[in-house]
Amino acid sequence: MNKEKIFIARDENGSECQYEMLMVKNVDNIPVIWYTDGSKDEDGSKNVYISTYERTDTTFSLNPIENEETLQKYADIFSNEYKE
Repeated sequence: MNKEKIFIARDENGSECQYEMLMVKNVDNIPVIWYTDGSKDEDGSKNVYISTYERTDTTFSLNPIENEETLQKYADIFSNEYKE
């Protein structure tokens, strides 16, 4: 993981997890973040997570994307634009 892009977030159980930010972009005026915990899927590809986020001077909150169509749109953007 690139240490300059590491952030800590709490999961749904309240445990702290370390993630690497892969890409950040405003999509239709919505801030979106693509990130990974470094784990791999059964094919050996890096697991990539997508969330919208809110940022203030003191906090950074990740929000789930519940609409499958929107999630697919963001996944397509990542596939087309992300360069490792």
